[in-house]
Amino acid sequence: MGQGTSPPRIAKPHQPEKTPLPLPPSAPLRAPPETLDKTPGRGHTPPVRTDDPHTLDAVLTLQLAVAWAGEADTDPPRLPYWRTALSDPFGGEDLLRRLAPRTWRWAVL
Repeated sequence: MGQGTSPPRIAKPHQPEKTPLPLPPSAPLRAPPETLDKTPGRGHTPPVRTDDPHTLDAVLTLQLAVAWAGEADTDPPRLPYWRTALSDPFGGEDLLRRLAPRTWRWAVL
């Protein structure tokens, strides 16, 4: 390059303009009350009740296993579904202290 000349310009590749996609028509947030009885599975579904304590234990065990597996704030991180750790003083540890005041230390291991 000589004196007074500028460096050559590098052309940017042509990028087509991005046009926003059309949004679908918005649906009402809630169905009218008269349609709720006609919707399958709504309105006439009785609550599930069981006298078996093992059912609740199984559900809570599954929830705890999913919560443990989804932690991201651990070393090494597990499946990083959410930024939490059950042993974090402001996260799961607080919950387990309130749920199991005498055995919470064992629960956060």
